[in-house]
Amino acid sequence: MSGGEDYFDDVDFSKKQIDIIENKFISELENNINDKAAISKVYILKNIIDNENEYRRTAENTLISICAHIYWLNTSNLTQAISDSLLNTIEKVESLGLTTTTPPQLDWSTIKDIWNDSETPWDGYLKKITSEVPDSLCSAFNFLTNNDTQLDFLIQWKEHLSENEFSELKTFLAVEGEQELKDISSKAFEEYKKIITLI
Repeated sequence: MSGGEDYFDDVDFSKKQIDIIENKFISELENNINDKAAISKVYILKNIIDNENEYRRTAENTLISICAHIYWLNTSNLTQAISDSLLNTIEKVESLGLTTTTPPQLDWSTIKDIWNDSETPWDGYLKKITSEVPDSLCSAFNFLTNNDTQLDFLIQWKEHLSENEFSELKTFLAVEGEQELKDISSKAFEEYKKIITLI
């Protein structure tokens, strides 16, 4: 902000500066946090922010559908045969299911009350520099915490499986997604590939 006091007036929103800050954040995250699930979640949330659109929704729904077919062994809805090793992998995640137990989600009014009642020096600073749009940080928090937890089960699967097992599953998912989306919607397929890469 170069010493300025109003975030929206003084901050540098250039593509170059955004890339610098983003790269610094990712570097700090990867070098200082020893929690692969948390890092995966950050990458997924970043992808959500960057690509929030109908194509991403189609890609997510397709991925969930394919995972359900694999999980329930609905082989007639899959284009590939399930190998013995993939079958063993499916058995390992059977107890985890296709959903996750997520903490209760906060509604908008609760988020806003918590924010308004916060008196920490950092929150005070953030309130000061975003005073022109006081609800902006509440909106961002609400969006990130109350949207797109439907793929969290894949993060749980990843934690439960070996690297080779999850890699085989990802390869299977990648091929199935291509078969299902490539000819229907190339943009949704591109989003699908991003999601597969990030999980």
